[in-house]
Amino acid sequence: MTITQAFLTSEISSLWPDNATGAITPANARTTLNDIVTAIFQGISPLGLSSDNTWAGIQTFNATTNFNGGVVGTVTNPSSFTTSNVFNSFAVATDNLDASGVGNVINAMSVFYGFGGSSTKGARQGLLVNAQLTAATSASNTSRNYVGGVFECQAISNDGGGAGTEKGSIFGCNPIMILSASATHMSGGVGGEVDISCATGSSVLDKYGWSIVQLSTDKVQGSRNDAALFFGDQVGGVGWGTLIQVGDGLNASPLTTAGSILAIKGTPTIANGIDLSGAGTISGSAFKSISFSVSGAGVLTLGTQANTFPFQILVQKSDSSATALFAGITKGIRIGNSASSSQIEGVDNTGVGSFQPLVLNGSQLIFQSNGGTEVMKFDSSNPPLVKFSTAGAFTANGTKAVTVTSLGPNAIGTTTITKWLTFQDSGGVTSYVPVWQ
Repeated sequence: MTITQAFLTSEISSLWPDNATGAITPANARTTLNDIVTAIFQGISPLGLSSDNTWAGIQTFNATTNFNGGVVGTVTNPSSFTTSNVFNSFAVATDNLDASGVGNVINAMSVFYGFGGSSTKGARQGLLVNAQLTAATSASNTSRNYVGGVFECQAISNDGGGAGTEKGSIFGCNPIMILSASATHMSGGVGGEVDISCATGSSVLDKYGWSIVQLSTDKVQGSRNDAALFFGDQVGGVGWGTLIQVGDGLNASPLTTAGSILAIKGTPTIANGIDLSGAGTISGSAFKSISFSVSGAGVLTLGTQANTFPFQILVQKSDSSATALFAGITKGIRIGNSASSSQIEGVDNTGVGSFQPLVLNGSQLIFQSNGGTEVMKFDSSNPPLVKFSTAGAFTANGTKAVTVTSLGPNAIGTTTITKWLTFQDSGGVTSYVPVWQ
């Protein structure tokens, strides 16, 4: 039997006489006390909580300062499903109200937790949701995804916008961290934190600190912007010193010594690795590491030497015959340097196995020294003409008497001039030297 408030009121009126007449018998007292205890544990309808109840007004629960359990406590022990997969439900019916006079924002549910004072000790949390897997689920379980909390915002109608006049934005979750002007000398301000813990002895196939996954029903890309991760500021924001930071110099490094900051798996086909072409100006480096950098103007620097000229490509290391190697399948060009000279050498594709032919080719081959002084040039005439470009290549006549012998080398086959070595002096005057063969 369900004991109602009306039933108890009637029972007390009939079994408990007033001060004027009658007496309270032990039997009547026992009956009423038993009914009161029963009503307490089943909930007194309509104020009891053992059956469906409707509260027309705001209900205020007050707890004493030493109350250990809070003001509201519920324990659900489900035994079967009826028409819903929700154990406990809080619902707000269709809202069609004007919120412009109350901050232009309506909250379906609000939790306020105020704390602080001279006696306050320990951390505080405004809301805690704890879901636990306490035993292995059924062998035939086809959905083995367990989530501590789900935030979902769904649009089942448009918001009155059109092509070019789009309206309405849907957000699944929106953490906010605020420091007011009086919150000075705080040690941290974090919009959101994800903490991971896999205890010693546990094992897991895939482990992610944060996972962004498109559902199979996601079939439309953003017509203006489309990105899995977006950073943006409202007008007036101070801006970030670093947009993505790995480590803080205070705590342990988040990467193992074999880890990578950014990696691609699954061999996808992509258009660009990192696209910075939309930047208006890159005043420093587009990429910068310990001994390698690419400036915003495309200047490449390999090594630790400052590129102050600047060179378009700077490669710097300790004196070595193996400063750089450009290699094909079988042969390569090795560039090196020592304390006394620099070298360009034809080598095999390993750079160290053997020397190989080295070809210099062009419409003109010009050799220079002393920072740009032309010394020798092979021009593009047919056959090419050799030019000794400096006046020092020739010496004017002096006073020394000389004798030209008529005796040639033993290896020549004729005493008649066979041909003439033709070249130009620094003034462009063609000269000839006899040749015997």
